Amino acid sequence: RGIGGSLLTLGQLALRGGDLEKAEQLTRESLVIRSELEDRLGLACCLEALAEVAFRRGQHARAARLLGAAATERASIGAPLPPLEQDPHARMVSSLQQHLGERAVEAAWTEALPAPIVVEEVAVAGHASRVPLPDVASLQTAAPPDVSSSRPTPRGR
Repeated sequence: RGIGGSLLTLGQLALRGGDLEKAEQLTRESLVIRSELEDRLGLACCLEALAEVAFRRGQHARAARLLGAAATERASIGAPLPPLEQDPHARMVSSLQQHLGERAVEAAWTEALPAPIVVEEVAVAGHASRVPLPDVASLQTAAPPDVSSSRPTPRGR
């Protein structure tokens, strides 16, 4: 977890410095490691960082989907955003709602894919090769979890 965490921290520093390409590369590497370790909180953090990269690039729909996947992951493990991250997160969600419309952001949030599938999608887009494919058979036979009461929504953030 140490290397995955360090890569994410370096990615966040690159993001703060405006180097979106480096931020995305480092965060993707962290995402691969955290996926291999089944570090679900780490996955959520990586998805949030990648959402910010997408947002800064003007890829608002992608940012909303990534935030939705991160929120789903956080809700499933009972790990809310830390207090220091709540205001910047709320500002990004509010800005996404202005760019895409509140309904579009809410739809992206509610229709977010499970984190393992998003991890695969992100890794393939970044040409990472070490991320395992999700077990599609178990996804098709398992009933969807009821997260309606515990899942954060983009409203009221």
